[in-house]
Parts: sequence; C-alpha cells; structure tokens
Amino acid sequence: MLKEAGVPEEFVSMLVMIQKGIREGGLEGSHSDLQMLLGRKPTTRIQWLFLTCNNRNE
Repeated sequence: MLKEAGVPEEFVSMLVMIQKGIREGGLEGSHSDLQMLLGRKPTTRIQWLFLTCNNRNE
C-alpha cells in the first residue's frame, strides 16, 4: 500500500519495523511518567468524576 502511494522503499522498511516494534509492546512501559511527576498514582477518570461531582454538591 505504501509503495503504491509512492513512499520510497527506505521509508517503507523503516515504517514496517516501527509498527512491528509497537505491535510487540515496544511502547509499553512499566512506569508512568505522570506518576513520577505527581509523586502519586494518577486519578482515574471515574475517580475524578466522582470527586468533581461530590465537590459541587458541598
């Protein structure tokens, strides 16, 4: 598909390798940068919604 769109062979090979790495979990990490910056676990969307709704009623 990429070759047919006129993408040079070198780029096609590079993109295929990148996609393969992503598929194999190359972007998954065992730590959270956000957690590291906050110094605590990030709040989930559900937790945030619950806290926000409760604070409005006070």
